[in-house]
Amino acid sequence: MYKQVTYSGMLWLLAAQLIVMLPFALNLPFWLIPVMLFSAGWRLRVIKSGISQPSKSWKFGLVGVGIIGLLLSGLTFPSLEAMSALLLLGFAFKSLEVVQKRDALVVIFTGFFLIALQFLYNQSISAALYGMLCMAILTAALIGIQQTIAEYSAKQNLLFNLNTAVFMLLQCL
Repeated sequence: MYKQVTYSGMLWLLAAQLIVMLPFALNLPFWLIPVMLFSAGWRLRVIKSGISQPSKSWKFGLVGVGIIGLLLSGLTFPSLEAMSALLLLGFAFKSLEVVQKRDALVVIFTGFFLIALQFLYNQSISAALYGMLCMAILTAALIGIQQTIAEYSAKQNLLFNLNTAVFMLLQCL
């Protein structure tokens, strides 16, 4: 049984992270999106080129800078916005640590929680449709991380994962 996350599974995971974090940019500090992109880029370089994982001192430094950034963002502690931003910061930094499937599952389940959290900020029909899109992408990422070999081309794999995710979610209605 393969426990490592494949490159295509990691791409699904990072796409899901990005799409889940985007609506929060309207209400929370925008710099959280570049932090997630930086973490994702570092993780993709680790998988693709085999460079080493960031050391614990790097991780502690990044978390420290992130928390200082939250403090300087003008958010009042404790508040919904501050705690949401802290959860998003952890969600963004989690991509640095995703090595095994269980780590990816933590990211996906946190993403589902963040979709629900997003409805505290916006309860419109468009937000509901965007939430459904996020759920489809997260479910496709859940399917994508379970695949261990590349049986299909990238396009076939994309369509298979999306079709399966949408079919699974349509059964919930």
